[in-house]
Amino acid sequence: MEKDNRVAVSDSGIFDDYKRLVDDPRINVWHLSIYVSLCYLSYNSKGSRIITSTRKEIMQLSHVSSFTTYHKCIRQLVAFGYIGYTPSYNYYRKTAFLLHAGSCRTGGAGVNFPTID
Repeated sequence: MEKDNRVAVSDSGIFDDYKRLVDDPRINVWHLSIYVSLCYLSYNSKGSRIITSTRKEIMQLSHVSSFTTYHKCIRQLVAFGYIGYTPSYNYYRKTAFLLHAGSCRTGGAGVNFPTID
């Protein structure tokens, strides 16, 4: 049976993680902004937990204007276990992100997931 990668809008897993982000003292406003942007992209892709997007799109949605801040926050969100991240290293291909529902309870850093073509 194939694993369902969709998150229902009513599923509280993502919102529970948002609450954990708010309560996490390591998280600042830029982390929250990027995370909310990823949730927005997830919602627009019919609730998919796997999101493909460009750095430019996420930076525009989250109002982050510094490449350094963007990469630092993404790296930290991965290290803290809130998201998975597979960079494309290709300007013309989108990067893949995975929203970990409930990842704070189980740890989600370093999770490998398939690259989206």
